[in-house]
Amino acid sequence: MIDEQIVTYRIDWLIYAGVTFASAMGLQRLAVRHGLAGRRPLRYLAWVAALVAVSGVMAEVFGSQARQRIEETTMVFASTYAYELARLGHAQIGPDTAPDDPRYRAIHTAAQAWLQRNPTIVGIYTGRPLPDGRLAYLIHADREGSAAAPSPKSPPPAGHAQPAIDDPELRAARAEAVFASTTVADQWGTRVVRALHPIQNERGEPEAVVAGEVAADHRLGAILAVRLRSLPFAVRKHPQHRGLRLRRRPAGDLLEPGLCRVVRL
Repeated sequence: MIDEQIVTYRIDWLIYAGVTFASAMGLQRLAVRHGLAGRRPLRYLAWVAALVAVSGVMAEVFGSQARQRIEETTMVFASTYAYELARLGHAQIGPDTAPDDPRYRAIHTAAQAWLQRNPTIVGIYTGRPLPDGRLAYLIHADREGSAAAPSPKSPPPAGHAQPAIDDPELRAARAEAVFASTTVADQWGTRVVRALHPIQNERGEPEAVVAGEVAADHRLGAILAVRLRSLPFAVRKHPQHRGLRLRRRPAGDLLEPGLCRVVRL
């Protein structure tokens, strides 16, 4: 489990800055002992500080780009799901739909297939707002519970309602595409973030919402990996370390626009 505070409070950069300055002071003392440098390291430390600061700026820029790329491409999946669900006749099912209804079974089977084709998405659910302010779940497919939950041939019954609809779901029900970056726990306790999109009926009106869930640890891990790759900038640029080459490692699976594609960086 990756703690979100590492990215929120830039703990990765603070640790890197501390290690870099400690190493710089150690190298300075070693150089003075062997007569390779003077005893006033102010210019040397100022150079290290400037490069560490530049590395911090680069980490922020690249980390923000990675976050935006993940969020935008996850929204592409949610938009695709909404279109496919409308085409499959999602508006024709409701809380009172029987589990053996052919249309319901077809939609649930399609949602399970989307999960298999897009490993970054860990769960898909659809819901329709109720007059009492709750959200009635209609379709629910998830990766962790697929082994214990009913199979696509016998999908779980529709109509289960949560205590109250939350703000991202309410905004999506009002025809707004929303990426909810606030971490929530699904029914299996997995921390997830959600991309929500309205599902339209044949008249083009929003009739329900669909949410694609991404594991929060996967999202944070991809962002943190990009940040960590940019932090050694000072080490690569420092005159005493020009011969050191850092090896790039994969950042993990990131999403690319499209229904069933995953790009491995």
